[in-house]
Amino acid sequence: MEKDVEDYNAVSDNYEKYNPLTPYFSLFFGIISGILSLAWLLQIMIYIFPTEPLHPFLNAFFMSFDGWFPLFGVISVAIFTMYLLFCAIKGCFKFGLRFMLIDLHPMRVGRTYMSSFMFNIALVLLCSLPVVQFATTAFEDYARFTNIRQIYGIQVANLNFFGWFWTNYVFIYAFLVLFALTTLYLICKPRDKSGDSADLRDRLKNRGT
Repeated sequence: MEKDVEDYNAVSDNYEKYNPLTPYFSLFFGIISGILSLAWLLQIMIYIFPTEPLHPFLNAFFMSFDGWFPLFGVISVAIFTMYLLFCAIKGCFKFGLRFMLIDLHPMRVGRTYMSSFMFNIALVLLCSLPVVQFATTAFEDYARFTNIRQIYGIQVANLNFFGWFWTNYVFIYAFLVLFALTTLYLICKPRDKSGDSADLRDRLKNRGT
């Protein structure tokens, strides 16, 4: 009966709150996300990995605004960095903290415990430092005279222990491996079964018969 009530509430909410423009907004932001992801991958391949960058790519795009309106360059950097944080937030909602097949701190709309909420906020806050470091490395030309470049690009990169991770791109390789694994997982399982409208429809039909 509890499952019946949940299904009934899901159907009622979907009927009352359905917006016909939602699929178009989802398609639009999905295309934007694909473009940003492709741009990040190209920036890694042609600027970060080669000993001598093949092309500044996004750095040249950001610096092109310096001649007429520098604020657009700052906004563009903010869009690319915030996109990575949004991906981290989406990962918290999609995976939560999973140990094997057990959800320890899942994020569910309207049903998230305060402890899980605080834990996932801590994960997102922890991701902010790697995002800043990664953006500093990817946009080295654009950020060459900034304080953050002095901290991450010179001081941290030359530490006795952590310098080895920076010079050998350990974190970036880990990032690409997780990106590949996540892509394969989402291709095989693009959405959770419990949130699939087709699955909900089939369950309601079975109860009706």
